[in-house]
Amino acid sequence: MARRKARYFAHHWQAIKDCPEHLFPSMPYLQFMDWKINNWQLPSSHEVIIRTTDIETKAVKEYSYMRMSFAEKKIQQIMAEGRCEFCVVGHDEITNLTPEELL
Repeated sequence: MARRKARYFAHHWQAIKDCPEHLFPSMPYLQFMDWKINNWQLPSSHEVIIRTTDIETKAVKEYSYMRMSFAEKKIQQIMAEGRCEFCVVGHDEITNLTPEELL
């Protein structure tokens, strides 16, 4: 059975561009950082998101897991390979990890 082609979702950027400026109030940088970075939220359906950065190619990959046990297996695999920096984001904390030879 042939796979169906992924459905295209239009971005509708022109509608956002045409909106009046007062709908997008400006805010100071520190307020923005506090709002976007310090108050992250994962969907309730997911436990962990792992973002890896390959040290040599700088390629970024992201993995999301609904179960912590699968995320732990992926973290062990990444650590065993030792060629990626990675960031683990959970509901309560963000952890950045780097291979020992880079430290």
